[in-house]
Amino acid sequence: LRSMSNLAALLQAQGRLLEAEPLSREALKGSERVFGPEDPDTISSMNNLAYLLKARGHLHDAEHYFRKILRWREKRLGTAHLDTIASMTTLAVLMDSQGKLEQAEALYRHALCFHERRSGGAETVEAVFLYDKLAGVLHLQDQL
Repeated sequence: LRSMSNLAALLQAQGRLLEAEPLSREALKGSERVFGPEDPDTISSMNNLAYLLKARGHLHDAEHYFRKILRWREKRLGTAHLDTIASMTTLAVLMDSQGKLEQAEALYRHALCFHERRSGGAETVEAVFLYDKLAGVLHLQDQL
């Protein structure tokens, strides 16, 4: 399964998305079958597939997987874990790119809140990025 997943990642990195997708889907199915749907390896395979689908422009399908990954990370890792915050940010950017501004705003605000809580309010690259993205969404909603 790892070899299949690695080959899919290599093909994706080479821009061979059509070839990568079936391998990535098969790696996810195999991981679910062998390790179970809640296993970290399965979530990693799901994350790889979600990014591949996003790259192919299949945003609805990518959103489905990114939401599942976020729920898993919130449940297993907690809301202030860096991977959870990264998942929130990824989903927020996807919502933003689809014009789902209210959803993007809520996700950016949550990610920023948890990031600031984690970093003690320190200005980090991640915080600046989140503030910038939130400002962009607010501007588009004429709230800035």
